[in-house]
Amino acid sequence: MFSRNKASRRCIINANVPKLEAGLNSFDYHERISSLHELASLVQREEVELPPQLGIVNLHCHTFFSYNAYGHSPASLAWLAKKSGFAAIGIVDFDGEVVVKANALELLRRELRSKRVKGYIGTGAMHDPYMPAERRLELTRRALALIAEQRFPVHVLTKSDLVLRDLDLLLAIDAAIAASTS
Repeated sequence: MFSRNKASRRCIINANVPKLEAGLNSFDYHERISSLHELASLVQREEVELPPQLGIVNLHCHTFFSYNAYGHSPASLAWLAKKSGFAAIGIVDFDGEVVVKANALELLRRELRSKRVKGYIGTGAMHDPYMPAERRLELTRRALALIAEQRFPVHVLTKSDLVLRDLDLLLAIDAAIAASTS
């Protein structure tokens, strides 16, 4: 998914980047977050040039303990996505905090509207969409409303009974297209 194309190789112009990238995969939560924040700061200060965004959104969220054949942490995956021109939605790192992209729902809306073919949208494979923060933030509920509005089928994988709160949306999606949970 994240190819080492010419744009990726060109993006590093700061000598600190390789060390910071290594810090993204540290088992120390604070080192991972510090490295990610420093990389973001370098980009903001234009000390690291990234390729232009491709208009593709990285909807993957991973926990630090998710299986990844290449050994990347969630922070590393977010950075690799940015280096490849993707817009990242968020990072879930259960050693510390849940980081939410402020415009996640707007990015989802834009992505759904741009699709010519409507396939299943799956959520919950890498993290539970009904984690405790969902009670307060209602991001999953609002995402389901967008999915219903754009008439996409959906599958939700969860262990939480909070999914019952969104039963009205899931039933509406199922009646119009298709919805399933497990």
